[in-house]
Amino acid sequence: MVKRVGCFVYSRGEFHDRLAQCAINSFKKWHPDVPVYGYEDIEVSKLSLPDGIDPQEAYDTPSYGWLVKNGGALQIAKTHSLDKIIILGADTITCSRLDEFLGIDSADVLGSLDYAYPLVTPAYSGCPFCRLGDDMKIHYVGANLKPKDKCEHIRMGNPHLNADVVCFNSMEALATVVERSPLHGHLKEQGALNEICFSKNFDYSLGIIDFPVSGVKNPIYNVQSKGNPVPPHLAPGSSAHRAWDYYMSKWYVKSNKLFNWQDRQIKVFHYCEGFGAFENEDSRDGRMNYFINECFNKETKEFFRDECDCGDFFEKEFSL
Repeated sequence: MVKRVGCFVYSRGEFHDRLAQCAINSFKKWHPDVPVYGYEDIEVSKLSLPDGIDPQEAYDTPSYGWLVKNGGALQIAKTHSLDKIIILGADTITCSRLDEFLGIDSADVLGSLDYAYPLVTPAYSGCPFCRLGDDMKIHYVGANLKPKDKCEHIRMGNPHLNADVVCFNSMEALATVVERSPLHGHLKEQGALNEICFSKNFDYSLGIIDFPVSGVKNPIYNVQSKGNPVPPHLAPGSSAHRAWDYYMSKWYVKSNKLFNWQDRQIKVFHYCEGFGAFENEDSRDGRMNYFINECFNKETKEFFRDECDCGDFFEKEFSL
């Protein structure tokens, strides 16, 4: 039976709409067979949101984007009878066909790792990988690794899932994320995603696409391509701890594939810079130009242009 698959890319506002063009074009380039939906495709009257939240108000209010993103994806999945929906943030670039998302149907949720900070919310806290038992329904994609073995292989502290690159095979799981999101403070849907995947109060199965395992060159779907949070030439705690250029400038292209400095293929790049929280346009645009001018080398920019349909986005200064 052929699965019905869709991709939802959420963006609101001029800045994120600009970024979303690369997100949408790159996904389409690698997945011409998968329809892509966005904010304008949401049917407000069919939005199913937590009690007390008016769908029209949420749709019209940018600060509700965290809720409309997943609520909209769920509505579109139901309207179009999708079996699987991929959700991507506007600040992503798809760099390959996402075979892992497309080919794995057995897990309710397919996720990718975020930065390794401790995820603590009013409704969830702790390092999930340190609490998993053999009874947990978790699969480390591309690695013969069981939950009880995870701490022997992990190379980063406090791992958890990022909500901007995720795939749902279970619409019930996605609906639960929508329902639980308001309970997680400022981490909202990210807290809810980790809660339903790792808390023993839920029974959803999970596949982690890019869990780092010694000796395994599994692909990267999220922020791991950017590098260790503290480059070795900087002292821990340095104000320049997000100097990603140390690692990202070493990316390279081979056989029409983009690789990071560890020889792991980058299938999705995620800026994950919290652009929506920047205090002013100048600092936000400056951060974008840092990536364009210092992080992405010539080979990477050409890859984005030629293989991801990003046009001349990376060949000029960014400004609105």
